[in-house]
Amino acid sequence: MIKKAFWITSIFSLFLTIGTLVYYFHADDLYKKQILQLQPAKKKPSLASQKRSGVQKDLYITQNKERIHLCLQSKISEVFLFQKKKKTELMESLQGIEGFIQDKIETKASNQQFQQLRYFRSNHGTYFFPSHQFQSDEIALGFFYLPGSEMPTSVDLSQAYLRGSAEKISFFLNDKKVPYLEASHFKAEFKR
Repeated sequence: MIKKAFWITSIFSLFLTIGTLVYYFHADDLYKKQILQLQPAKKKPSLASQKRSGVQKDLYITQNKERIHLCLQSKISEVFLFQKKKKTELMESLQGIEGFIQDKIETKASNQQFQQLRYFRSNHGTYFFPSHQFQSDEIALGFFYLPGSEMPTSVDLSQAYLRGSAEKISFFLNDKKVPYLEASHFKAEFKR
């Protein structure tokens, strides 16, 4: 009886030891794979780069016989030039960003013009050319209805009829060259 119990305990201990070793080595391999996946991939080196300050990008689009203005300003910018297939692309890393997007210009019966304007501000973002795409995180947004058709050089975010924040923002031109702004996790409030 004792001999039988000894052998059962020994076999059980052997299987337990083998199982523990297999689990340990398998878990170690999984851990190494996870570490490799978390490490940043080696980026293709850029052909050229340039640091700039006080950068402004202006894009004008004709929409319903009106000239719509898009403006992106940055305190600090670093531009990288890349070769992608047979095309050259620019990626610009921006810091201290303000953006203005005219949505619409309306002329009232009294011939007075008004503009719908979107404004955003962020600490950092990325601009891509020639696609004119812009992406950023942690954005403050404001929506304005202002007199005139000329884009203002500054706005007071507290005066926006709708203001809020978003975790991420993406801006691009759709197929009809109409500006499209997409904000994720947007939280907003109307002006009282």
